[in-house]
Amino acid sequence: MLAVATSSPSAKPARSKFCVLTTARAIRSGGFFVGRLKQYHAGVTSNEEPKPRAGRTLRRLARVRGARWIVAAGVVVVLLASGLGVFATILAGSAPAWWRSVNTAASATQELGVAFENAVSNQLTRVRPVDANLQPGERWRSEPWGIAIEPKEVNAWLNARMPAWLESRGDLEQWPAELEQLQVDFDQGLIRVGLQVASPKGSQIVTAHLRPRVDEQGAVWLPAERLDIGRLPLPASWVLPSAEGWASDAVPTEFGERADLSTIFGLLRGIASRAEPVVPLPDGRQVRLLDVRARDGRLELTCRTEAR
Repeated sequence: MLAVATSSPSAKPARSKFCVLTTARAIRSGGFFVGRLKQYHAGVTSNEEPKPRAGRTLRRLARVRGARWIVAAGVVVVLLASGLGVFATILAGSAPAWWRSVNTAASATQELGVAFENAVSNQLTRVRPVDANLQPGERWRSEPWGIAIEPKEVNAWLNARMPAWLESRGDLEQWPAELEQLQVDFDQGLIRVGLQVASPKGSQIVTAHLRPRVDEQGAVWLPAERLDIGRLPLPASWVLPSAEGWASDAVPTEFGERADLSTIFGLLRGIASRAEPVVPLPDGRQVRLLDVRARDGRLELTCRTEAR
């Protein structure tokens, strides 16, 4: 899984802590969807390639915003579903058809998460053939290359490895107990991002259906087509505009950085993009995302390695 970042590796990693610590209060605040759900049911750069250095790659990648955005985007989904307890009888604890629970304590899950982490590191730092069309004086770049990842391996890493990884970096003191599981699924052009959220009346699964694309300028768009609470679909165009103001008010002022929520809502609403989808490497190179496709149960990524 590639992390997408727009800042240099030296950016301060404060945002995960802010977003994750916000979650518990948001879940308990409740009430946002009460009237709205009733309305809805009523009908409403050089030619010479720099030599790669694989050591410490993941520690350097820890400074990239990619992992923090996973947590931050998940918190937005939690904020959108903060009234889960009110609707427990309606939703009846039903899980979406694509959801497969992950046993994070199982050795097989741990091993798969480690294997996936190592495979991503190896792909990012690998020596790549130079682009045959590279002209003298142009910044070095490789031929485009691709990888395909499956939900099972991503989900193993998200649940068995990512919480401890973020804690070890100092981004958060402890993974919130309210976030029980985080899962993804890929199919029919969509990335499904689901969270299993604990509420006073039991657990519920909240899903955002994202349709990713990379435009001609190289920016990544992640608009949400739909949000689900359990198996109950809610159109994103109906939920997101009203939810943005409510979610912003729910953020504790002591954590600041409310611009994060605005940015995430902009991505979900399709009115903002990530302009520089690159992963800086510790050897002076970077990996740029050129294309992303979700199909046949896999996420296919086309990338290019280039000099910074």
